[in-house]
Amino acid sequence: MGDLAVPGFYISFVSRFGFQNHTKKYYIMHLVSYLLSICLCIYVVSLGYGGQPALLYIVPALFSTTFILGGIRGEIGALFEGVEMEEFKKDVVDYSSHHEEDNSHELHEYRH
Repeated sequence: MGDLAVPGFYISFVSRFGFQNHTKKYYIMHLVSYLLSICLCIYVVSLGYGGQPALLYIVPALFSTTFILGGIRGEIGALFEGVEMEEFKKDVVDYSSHHEEDNSHELHEYRH
């Protein structure tokens, strides 16, 4: 899980952030960083030091890529804010203007 799924979710997040900001640099740079960190893990395992956890190589490689690229582009603050989920905005219903008596006919219809 730690070597594939969690970095995959993280790369998905930064690629969506890049898509929102009209650039593919985040996706491409993070894929390169992930590939290099996996190669480093394989190299260390081949030296005979045993299995290496994802936190030792993959996570620092991805985070440093995020901070370096975000710092160069001046988007560190926006990265911490995250991305907007536009597809969920259209499904949000504002119930603050409705009153309980307005919904009484809906409850009556539901019971029948």
